Amino acid sequence: MTGSEILVVIIVAGVLIGVWIFLQQKAKTRLQQIEQETGSQTVLYKDRSANFFGQAWRGYKQVRGNGVLLITREQIMFHMWVPERN
Repeated sequence: MTGSEILVVIIVAGVLIGVWIFLQQKAKTRLQQIEQETGSQTVLYKDRSANFFGQAWRGYKQVRGNGVLLITREQIMFHMWVPERN
């Protein structure tokens, strides 16, 4: 590998690590938000990296993706990481 190829690999790795850190922080923040919404309800299950596919068709700009899932006896809540959507 040449010096420029190594530099590109380092830059790409840095960007990927930065995105990973951002998403982990976003997941932590969204989980804290959703836990506050539940109040004193007993949490049966929570997942910081759930995939959401079940929504009505919103056209080609529809985003499905990762978010926080929290299940209590009274409700099921899912909050996407980005964009912040409930």
